[in-house]
Amino acid sequence: MQTQTRADDEQTFNRFLIVALQEDQQGLRTELSNLAASMLRLALDGGAAIEDFEAPWTQTALGLYGQRTGERMLQRTMENAGIMGTGR
Repeated sequence: MQTQTRADDEQTFNRFLIVALQEDQQGLRTELSNLAASMLRLALDGGAAIEDFEAPWTQTALGLYGQRTGERMLQRTMENAGIMGTGR
């Protein structure tokens, strides 16, 4: 999923984080729905089947995807702000 993540997927994740921090309940519901749709598309494009979403490993995989995406976005933000080096 990481290699198939597009800029618009990251923007969806970013909007979700922003409304969560703002405690905007209506916006959070909207962006959570958008984030779920984005993650579903990524998983299906990556070869997952609909029935895979019932398996416990799917929750773990989606959680790791969210964690790694968030970490990558935070790293890029800190680099752009000059707070941290590139780490590359």
